[in-house]
Amino acid sequence: MTDPDRQAGPAVRSLRLALELSGAGSHPAAGRHQAPAGVDPSTLLSLGYTLGIAQAAEAAGFDLLVLDDSLAPADEPLEASSGRLDALTVAAALGPLTRTIGLAPVVTTTHTEPFHVAKNLQSLDWVSRGRAGWKPAVSSTAAEARAFGRKDPAPPAELWAEAADVVAVARRLWDSWEDDAIIRHAPTGRFLDRTKLHYIDFAGERFSVRGPSITPRSPQAQPPILIELDDSAPATAWRLAAREADLVVLRGPDPDAVRGLRADLDRLLATEPRRGPAPAVLAALHVLLDTAEATAAERLRALDASAEAAGLALPPTATATHVGSGAELAAAFSRWRAAVDLDGFLLRPAVAPVDLAAFAAAVTPLLPHPALHPTLQADPPPTLRDRFGWARPANRFSPGTATTATLESPVR
Repeated sequence: MTDPDRQAGPAVRSLRLALELSGAGSHPAAGRHQAPAGVDPSTLLSLGYTLGIAQAAEAAGFDLLVLDDSLAPADEPLEASSGRLDALTVAAALGPLTRTIGLAPVVTTTHTEPFHVAKNLQSLDWVSRGRAGWKPAVSSTAAEARAFGRKDPAPPAELWAEAADVVAVARRLWDSWEDDAIIRHAPTGRFLDRTKLHYIDFAGERFSVRGPSITPRSPQAQPPILIELDDSAPATAWRLAAREADLVVLRGPDPDAVRGLRADLDRLLATEPRRGPAPAVLAALHVLLDTAEATAAERLRALDASAEAAGLALPPTATATHVGSGAELAAAFSRWRAAVDLDGFLLRPAVAPVDLAAFAAAVTPLLPHPALHPTLQADPPPTLRDRFGWARPANRFSPGTATTATLESPVR
C-alpha cells in the first residue's frame, strides 16, 4: 500500500553512499596503528576525531554517516582501554558542525524507553536541521542484560518484534504534533493550538505509550529509518524492514549472495503493508584501500599481524571485503550494480581516517560529485530526505489523512 505523500521525488544522485564509523575502524587492530598509518587511540573519545571523519565524509560525497553503537560491555584488550561514546549524543554534537551529510546513530530498542528514543531522535532532527536518521538495533547478550539489570535476555526474533513496536511508537509520536500546532500569536496570548496535539494511545504486549511527544514535529517529520539484514536475521527483522525501513542495508559475502537477499526483500515488499514507496537498498562493504605509503594488501598484512600479536581474534564476517585500489573499488561499484538492483553502498573502512582519505583521493573523482548538484548548494541545505529524493510525509493526524493504525500492527 502506498501513501502518496511519501512518494519518492526526483533522484539527487544515481549512487548513494553511506559510511559507518565504528571507533577506529572495522578492523580489530585499527586503533593499534598510529597516524599516518592508523589512529591515535587517545583521540577516539574526542569530538574532534568524529567531527574530522564526518566533515571528510561530507567533502568526499557521502550521503550518510552511520554512527555505530552497542550496549555491550567493552571487550578486552583494546576496547576496554578506549571505551565508547553514546552515538546519539555524538550525532547531536555533529549536527550544527556539518552541513549536508545525514547523521544516523545506532540506537538499541531493547533496554531503552520508546518515548525517550523517539524524543531524542526528534531532537537530533532539529539540531541537524533535518539530517537525522536512525539505525535500530537489538541487545541480545546476557552481558548487556546484566549491565542494565531490568530484564532477562531474549531470542533475536522476540527482540526484533519488540523493535517493531518501538518503531511504531516513534513514528506515531513524531506525528503527535501537527505542523501548525505552534501559533506564537502574542496579541491574543495564544502560543499553542492544543487541538493539534494528539494522544497516540499505543498499547502493545510489552509497553503502552499514550503520548503526545514533548517535542514539536521536526524538519523531516519522519527521520529515515535504516535496517541491516543478512541471511541470519530473524523473520521479524525482515518484516520490520519491509514495513518501515526507508533504507535497507544487505550484508552478504559477494554479489550473488546479496542478489538472493534482494530477491527475498522484494518478495516481502510485495506482501507486507507499507505506508510509503519501496526503500532504497544498499550493500555493505568492508573497504581497505591502497595509500601512498603502502598497498592495501601490505596494509592488511600489517593489521592482521598486529591483531595476532595483541591476541585479537579476526572474526569471520558475512560482509564482502574490498582490498585494493580506489579505481578497483569504483569498478566494483559498477560490477555489483550490474549484478544486483542496488541504490548504493554502505562502506565500513578498515582504518577510518586512512581509508576515508584514500577514498576521497582515489574514488570520489571517479564518481558523479554531489557538490555539482544544485540541491546540495541550496540555502538552507537539504534534509536527508531531500538528499535521497523523498517527499516529507503528511501527518497521519491531520484532517484528510487516512489513518494508518492498521498498517502499524505488531510484527510477529
